[in-house]
Amino acid sequence: MPAMKRFVLFVFSLSVYSCCLAQVHRNYTTFSVENGLAQNTVWEVFQDYRGYLWISTADGVNRFDGYKMKHYKSHKDDSNSIGGVTGFHFLEDSKQQLWIAYDKGIAVYDRMNDCFINVYQTPQIVSKVGEDGKGRIWFLSGEERLVAFDRESKKIVKQLVIADESKNTFGSTRNVVKMGHLFCIGVSQKEIVTLNTANDTYKKISVPGEYGTCFGYLSDTSFFSMYQQYIYTYRFIEDRLVMDTRVFPERNQKQYLFTGYTWWNSKIYAGSPYGLFVFNPRTFAIESHTDNFSNTNEASYYYIQSLNTDRSGNLYLCTNGGGIKVWSPYKNKFEHYRTKDEKTNMVKAIAPLPEGKIAAGLYGEGLVIFNKDGTYKIKKFVEKNEISGVLAVTLYAQDKLLLTNDNEFILYDYQKDKELMRKNMIGLSYPFFSLQPDKNYLTCYIRNDTNILARFSAPQVIKDIISVPNVQLSCVLKLSEGKYLVGSDKRLLICDEHAQTISNTNIQVFVKSICKTQKGRIFVGTIEGLFEVNSKAEILGKYDVSNGLPDDFIYGVLEDAKGYLWMSHNKGLSRLNMSNGQFLHYTTKDGLQSNEFNTGAFCKDEKGLLYFGGVNGVNIVDPNNLIRNNRAPQISMNEILLGDLPYKSDTAYNEKKTLNLSYLENTLSFDFSALEFSQPEENTYMYKLEGYDNNWIQSGTRHFARYANLPHGEYVFKVKAANGDGVWNETPKEITINIKPPFWKTGWFYGLMIVFSILAVSGMVYFVISRQKIRLQRELEVQQKLERERLRISRDLHDNVGAQLSYLITNIEWMLEHPDQISESEEQQRLKALSEAGRNAILTLRQTIWAISNTTLSVEDFADRFKQFA
Repeated sequence: MPAMKRFVLFVFSLSVYSCCLAQVHRNYTTFSVENGLAQNTVWEVFQDYRGYLWISTADGVNRFDGYKMKHYKSHKDDSNSIGGVTGFHFLEDSKQQLWIAYDKGIAVYDRMNDCFINVYQTPQIVSKVGEDGKGRIWFLSGEERLVAFDRESKKIVKQLVIADESKNTFGSTRNVVKMGHLFCIGVSQKEIVTLNTANDTYKKISVPGEYGTCFGYLSDTSFFSMYQQYIYTYRFIEDRLVMDTRVFPERNQKQYLFTGYTWWNSKIYAGSPYGLFVFNPRTFAIESHTDNFSNTNEASYYYIQSLNTDRSGNLYLCTNGGGIKVWSPYKNKFEHYRTKDEKTNMVKAIAPLPEGKIAAGLYGEGLVIFNKDGTYKIKKFVEKNEISGVLAVTLYAQDKLLLTNDNEFILYDYQKDKELMRKNMIGLSYPFFSLQPDKNYLTCYIRNDTNILARFSAPQVIKDIISVPNVQLSCVLKLSEGKYLVGSDKRLLICDEHAQTISNTNIQVFVKSICKTQKGRIFVGTIEGLFEVNSKAEILGKYDVSNGLPDDFIYGVLEDAKGYLWMSHNKGLSRLNMSNGQFLHYTTKDGLQSNEFNTGAFCKDEKGLLYFGGVNGVNIVDPNNLIRNNRAPQISMNEILLGDLPYKSDTAYNEKKTLNLSYLENTLSFDFSALEFSQPEENTYMYKLEGYDNNWIQSGTRHFARYANLPHGEYVFKVKAANGDGVWNETPKEITINIKPPFWKTGWFYGLMIVFSILAVSGMVYFVISRQKIRLQRELEVQQKLERERLRISRDLHDNVGAQLSYLITNIEWMLEHPDQISESEEQQRLKALSEAGRNAILTLRQTIWAISNTTLSVEDFADRFKQFA
């Protein structure tokens, strides 16, 4: 090769190497004054048995329910307020009573009334010690006194005066270790006080050097203390304290001013003004150090004053001025590797390396190699005076990487940072490396506008397998000897190497990945969902947004060792249970680098770990250590509203069991929360008002319910909650609600109305009967009067008829006896008179018969007869 050509190639092949220190990225949640914290200087975090988080600040105490910070502080005019100003520390006894020590005394929290009972006042600082087996609560008061309170009466039952030269500071309560009935208390820089609660005695033990500010429990007979570059371990042997000394690895000693510790994940986590240290508990070797708790690449405040955990396993870092940093394992289900520079986090290819390292090809920024602890180095490859990206990478040998950019293959020794070879290619549009069972590599490149599927056993030995025109190849799966299932930007193809044939399939869409499972099932990831096909590429099934996938744009598909299928897309990662078709979905809330992943950035290593790359780094899926939060959350009733105004109650809302309301108080609202702080923004709820709702109401992440204009009656409001991983509590929070009816709908009013109705009806009946009786009596009197009058008329008629008949008889007899005394005309007159008298007698007789025969007589009939008679 001519010298000039070698020189030009050398210039065009320049590489740039850089090395940076970092850590595996963690998602931290920050609580500060911006979201309700009283003050950013935090002494301690404690979770009580109800599930609330209590936070000690330099300006009072906060109680956190997952959404709101309630602030408690001292008020001179309120005897039920907490008596102190700062230096608060919490202790919950075996009866779930919450004791709070502070700078001016001790208080006990009254849960029923949401206030404090100040049981001890002193001008000195008070620090907690612990509860003994006799039900006594011990505190260190000021600089000289150990004080014990009876748990029930909250009265002082024992005091022990220790040497007045002892010193106590705010942080000293973290220097207490309980070992059976023995408390080991750090009270000065060269002394330890052991309190024996079995016989209420104490001893002062001098220790060489300085005890430091961080005590830690090891066993019932041993503990440790850390100070500067030393770790001291102590053992009690027959009441004698034996000390061993261990030396830290060589580091800057100023970093070892430890302020607190906690056991977490079987390791010792210690805080300092210089960040968080993780120790191996067997060797006390430092495993990691973190001084950045930001979710961005910007530096964060790292002065840690104390460390605490909650029952779900979340780690709380209390800082001196930066609020609280919370590390939740459920927000960090996946290890996340990224660089400090955002432009070097666009991952296009991944290759697992020995010793837990990862090689990641970057878009336009070369190659980054991550170490297991998150530190990394970046290799930038220069081509034509520009830094090229790495679009495909694979481990070629123990220390060698084979990688491609747009136009060439590069063999790179990453241990020695040395390029071993460059081979020019043409137009690598979607380059990929696929390691086949025979240890040969497959890749693709463009030659004369035709995509070439190629095999090589060494970078210098490349054999073309088949040319595929009019498409750009993107992935490949070997079906059998000489037969391949090949993905492209337009369709899925079947290629026969021996026959040099290309067959189309029914999948006519951009194919991003192909995966063959342990049981021989074949899955094809496309931009329109996930297809299952057989060896002939016949479609057996499809998954997309219509049946469980959150996104159709599938980048990578991998099977884990448990037989689950994982796929990356633009809305995170999804895991498919191939036996029942059920999905689990993961997003940035679970620790993903982003919800967006990239084409070609996925692979699986020999240990079964899955790697997925995207726009913000690399995630590792470890199926054997995939953490799921199985702790069901407790529920807090934060607020009750009546008519959209706070319900006034002497009892704390969370302690209310029953609400007795009037019929006018029938618009109710409830604000509630799940006391689960791993992913509080992902907690979900369902509620039901028994007696009103027929079914449970799914409210998602909304933690509020409102009911307007409820009818009177008895109801039970129930609410359930699930944590961010969908684990529901089985026992709902309940409040019984009694809405009294208006007085006109009450039983006594109904009874009164019934009595009144009965009385009214009875009165009406009595009135009708009385009127009827009066009417009948009057009718009877009238009838009697009519009867008497009829009888009288009958007698008169009878007498009248008798007189008329006598008159007829007398006149007829006279005429018969004296025929010669009357003339013919007189006789005619007399006969006419007698005829008239006879007719009158007959009429009178008829009237008499009517008057006698009729049992009843109407007034009208009587009047008519009377007129006729008259």
